[in-house]
Amino acid sequence: LTHYEGIRSVQGRYYDGRHANSHAVTLQLGEDAVQGLDAEGQIVFHWPYRDIKIVEPARDGVHAVLTRRPEESERLHLDQATYAAVKTELAHHQTLPIFVSSSWKMLGVFALVAAASLAMAFIVLPLLARPVALMIPSTWKESLATEVMDFFDVEERRCRNAEGEAALMKLVDRLDAHYVIADAVVIQHAMPNAFAAPAGHIVLFSGLFKDAKHPDEIAGVLAHEIGHVERHHPEEGLVQYMGLSLITSLMLGGLEHTAELGRVLMHFSYTREKEAEADALAQKRLNAAGISVKGLRDFFTRMQERDGEE
Repeated sequence: LTHYEGIRSVQGRYYDGRHANSHAVTLQLGEDAVQGLDAEGQIVFHWPYRDIKIVEPARDGVHAVLTRRPEESERLHLDQATYAAVKTELAHHQTLPIFVSSSWKMLGVFALVAAASLAMAFIVLPLLARPVALMIPSTWKESLATEVMDFFDVEERRCRNAEGEAALMKLVDRLDAHYVIADAVVIQHAMPNAFAAPAGHIVLFSGLFKDAKHPDEIAGVLAHEIGHVERHHPEEGLVQYMGLSLITSLMLGGLEHTAELGRVLMHFSYTREKEAEADALAQKRLNAAGISVKGLRDFFTRMQERDGEE
């Protein structure tokens, strides 16, 4: 196994894609793969480096998210130090073909293209993501929403309890007096989670209702997701993650990355600023509706303590 000096512990949080809870794992970085061990030293996963895909890199204190191809249902969350170590191994095993040329001019062109690509990914796209998201026509947003809903099989997995749906709509009416969202649905999924999709659609997982300790926690999560919708965070996140290919696909009338859209919204980590925006808007909505903000704080505090993440 490879050892890295200066890293006190090589740890991560592993989600198997089937259960809501995550597992603290110790990572072992081998010659061809990374494997995770539980507290008893049992191997819980073994990922060849060639199959690993970076869903979200570590940045601004946000943990990195990795997955394994081709299913991409498992997730591995890493802090910045551990991510750097794993990324070093990936660089050795996921290199693109290198074409050797005697011309320094060709090397210079390659360097310029690489620099331009990095600038586009880390500087230009983050700056343009919000203006572009605000300019996306409503019909395009609905197309994005349809693809995301289809990925999650919303119609098939939707919870159709009349009493429950009526209670949810009553809560939506209290929190969304200005009709920011289009609808909110609950689907069968064990994970205690929810997400905002483009065009004002919100999806809540049934695991959220099982995990909640008080109805105010459900209200807090819903208000938080409405905040993301109000600030156009789902569209902005898709633009930033998928870049110009997303706009090109929409202009041509088709989306080539249907599954990718769902996974992006499922695993995308908003920046602290965007989470703070959603929290601030959620608190205003909860106060206006006469609902305690304690549920909002309690739920996210419990999730942070359970997952050990920022």
